[in-house]
Amino acid sequence: MTVISKRAVFRALISNYILLFITEFTAALLIPMLTILFFKETSFLFQDYTLATISYLYASLLLITQLSNMFSNVFVGFLSDYIGRKFAMSVCYIGYLIQVFFCILAIKTGLVFLFFIGVLIGGLTMAIRPICTAYIIANAPEKNRFIFTGLIQFFIGVGFIFGPMITYQLLKIEYTGYLPRVTYPYLFAFMILFGVILWVMFSKVFQNRIVQERTTFLTLSLIHISEPTRQAEI
Repeated sequence: MTVISKRAVFRALISNYILLFITEFTAALLIPMLTILFFKETSFLFQDYTLATISYLYASLLLITQLSNMFSNVFVGFLSDYIGRKFAMSVCYIGYLIQVFFCILAIKTGLVFLFFIGVLIGGLTMAIRPICTAYIIANAPEKNRFIFTGLIQFFIGVGFIFGPMITYQLLKIEYTGYLPRVTYPYLFAFMILFGVILWVMFSKVFQNRIVQERTTFLTLSLIHISEPTRQAEI
């Protein structure tokens, strides 16, 4: 039976809270940009599309985001259960990084279909919230499980509070002349996500524990099954 120290469990819980915060922070960092990109008159979309068409594109983007997220929760959940949570987390953040990269390309080149491709890729892979939530609930101390569960929404909420604040500050930065100012929040999110990917891939705190839990369960089951046999022999 594998014995895991309370300190190691606590570190893993804190790390998952940090991931939840970063994920929601980057999402809240970019959500305000959709309104600017789609409905501000200086947006590159107004050069080729009418307001009615832009509204249709915006609604389609939201629909793609929601539908892809529905499938990603099942797909990434499968990866987490049978391949490992470290690998599943890596897939989530790599997909999210690709989404941000495609959005930057779309803004720079004016090709709106790149924006949709990026959102589709990110939506089909980004399901970090259920992975972290499941891990926290499963490993939180039973005595304080309600507190640890409540902290999930706390870190998600804090991320959504600070995201738009940083976006506002980034849009005030002086224009460099190479990339449009509206790409600055995306560049900032890109750097954060790249760092998170390295952290998830090389940190031992995100090692998969499902194999250990299954091995322990299997061992206990075999012991339980063998006990009646031993008693019968005696």
